[in-house]
Amino acid sequence: MNQDNLLFLRQLTATWSSGQTTRYHQHLKQLQNPQSVAEHTFNGLMLLTFLYDNAPPQNLVMSFLLHDAGERWVGDIPYPTKAKLPSIGWDDMEKQELRQRTGIDAAKWDDRLSVPQRNVLKVIDLLEGYLYCLHETRAGGKGALCNVRDGYRQALERRIFLSAPGTPGELPEEFMSKVTVLLLASDKLEF
Repeated sequence: MNQDNLLFLRQLTATWSSGQTTRYHQHLKQLQNPQSVAEHTFNGLMLLTFLYDNAPPQNLVMSFLLHDAGERWVGDIPYPTKAKLPSIGWDDMEKQELRQRTGIDAAKWDDRLSVPQRNVLKVIDLLEGYLYCLHETRAGGKGALCNVRDGYRQALERRIFLSAPGTPGELPEEFMSKVTVLLLASDKLEF
């Protein structure tokens, strides 16, 4: 087999396996149902589709699809931890590993996002994490997982406040309204 075919097969295998990474690996003993990157991505894409009335922009879909794929090689670091250590550049490391191992350039899609779309992407990521942790804590998860859940909620509230109308990262009004309703009624959600 020639070198090009070998490279293609390595990249194909790496691409396929990128969704198999377990999220929240540092809390596995506290989880009722561990979540993979593939599950997180699917749930986030469904939230994006729902909150955009079945028509999210393609660049948002592609950016979300690829946003955590590099965790296969870097590991999963929950947002509250990333926020406390921004100088490490976790997201850039993930994108670099993904590109190096699969040939897929996630940054290409991220570069096409406007500032409000970047905020939408982050809100979807945080919202999915919050809903997952909320579901898990209701199912009996405890300890540090509650702190992660609360960290997601605080980050969401901060992001929404910073993306208010008239700010450079303003979220679409209907999107922001739906997310706000969801947060305010999250204690009533039935999973």
